[in-house]
Amino acid sequence: MKNSLLNQTGSKQHMQDNTNHLKKIVKGSSIVFIGIFLSKFLAYIYRLLIARISPEQYGLFSIALGITGILVTISLLGLNMGFLRYIPFYKGKGADEKILLTIRESFKITSIVSILFSLLVFFFSEKISISFFNNPSLTPILKVMSFSIFFGVLTLMLYDMTIAFQMAKFHVLIKNLFENIIKILLTFILVYLLGFGVLGAAYGYLFSIIISFIVAIFVINKYIFRFISFKSVYGGSKLRKDLLSYSAPLMFSDLSISVIVWTDTLILGYFRPAAEVGIYNAALPTAHLTYLVPYAFMMLFLPVLTELYSKGEKEILNSIYSRVTKWVFFINFILVSFFFLFSKIILTKFFGQEYSSGRLPLIILSLGLFIGYLVESTEKMFMILKKTRLIFLLTVFIIISSISLNVLLVPLYGILGAAIATSITQILAFLLYAISGYSITKINPFKIKYFLNA
Repeated sequence: MKNSLLNQTGSKQHMQDNTNHLKKIVKGSSIVFIGIFLSKFLAYIYRLLIARISPEQYGLFSIALGITGILVTISLLGLNMGFLRYIPFYKGKGADEKILLTIRESFKITSIVSILFSLLVFFFSEKISISFFNNPSLTPILKVMSFSIFFGVLTLMLYDMTIAFQMAKFHVLIKNLFENIIKILLTFILVYLLGFGVLGAAYGYLFSIIISFIVAIFVINKYIFRFISFKSVYGGSKLRKDLLSYSAPLMFSDLSISVIVWTDTLILGYFRPAAEVGIYNAALPTAHLTYLVPYAFMMLFLPVLTELYSKGEKEILNSIYSRVTKWVFFINFILVSFFFLFSKIILTKFFGQEYSSGRLPLIILSLGLFIGYLVESTEKMFMILKKTRLIFLLTVFIIISSISLNVLLVPLYGILGAAIATSITQILAFLLYAISGYSITKINPFKIKYFLNA
């Protein structure tokens, strides 16, 4: 009788702990979701400001954004994702000196790499523009945006620090709101009031990142963690090795996202006119709105579950993993259905009549991204379990598939081929992660029973 009462008490305590951690994720995700929704809304206005110049100019800007975006991801070396594991881990152990050392070593490494890429793009911008994209008009845009590689990397590191410390409100306020508002204001002034055209958009993009970088440093150092100090901490070489060993494979995970996001744009720019790139980049960011829900949950998913893992509470961890995946599916299903029904209206009303040919690519992209984003939680589970080498192997395959499919289909079918290539890549990613996830965790969150249960 006594054992039965103890078991019931333990079961109730387990359910209570599970509920508390879910509430923590939902509460944090709610804040993040509101911030991301506003961010995407503001980012849409920003895209519209540039798209309204002309599809060709918008296409050139998108190509420059793709080049710098991929180089930013490479420059990070996955160390921003390392923040999301090491900072909460050391925080749980009360090791502030280890946190400070993690931050310093990460910034030191990424600064060197990002400066190198910024200089390379600046000095070889003309060669890139003419040799690869056969468009000299791209050169001045690339020169301006080359500086965004350095500032973009450091700013993203700062943003992920706020998440690692589970201070999502600062991430929302600075990244999602402040940066986008500054970007819109500067772009509107430079493009429409001063008449600088697409080059004004490039300057607006760069200046908004620099301003956000300065604000993020001040806010984090004052309100979250004082990382700017003259305090000496030791053990840098060993920690640097651990950080790179853990984070470097994750670079390819982030790179796969950049490849999926930008490879189609860059290959379109290589094979097709810049105007087609512009039309495709009206459909692509619209389809990427399906990232809203998984991104919001994942922002809190990784730090919270890392703490649970460090405390050995694996049963609660597994339960939360299943529940979060389910929520992502149902909410995104509604959003994708909306895109299917109103794709043409969305593109013509927001971007203009000349973008109406992006209707079918939008439908194809939204379906592929909907399926692909279902495994966001699986990837984060792999990170918690330190299965970064597996992430690396899966990501290499995904990158090769994305590039191969785009090279094969874009010359034949243009923007439609790019959409098909990206969607097939996302579906392949889903299958690979779902199968691998089940083999490791023995949890299948895609069972019919799973979808019927609360």
